[in-house]
Amino acid sequence: MDKPELKPCPFCGGKAKLKLGMPYQQKPDRKQAFVQCTSCQAKTITCFRLPYQSWEDTKRYAIEAWNKRGITNDV
Repeated sequence: MDKPELKPCPFCGGKAKLKLGMPYQQKPDRKQAFVQCTSCQAKTITCFRLPYQSWEDTKRYAIEAWNKRGITNDV
């Protein structure tokens, strides 16, 4: 399965990057992933790998959380 591409930051338009581990501390016994803007530092929640999930699923959930945008009111 292909990994989805990251959309630009919804706040500043900057480039986003998938990061592994906790935002402020590494925990080698647990796998975590989140996405963060390289410009304004906005980030998603940290997605934890659960025992029944694959590591690729965990990364995909973080990317999907980043790419999700609010509902627009286009008329």
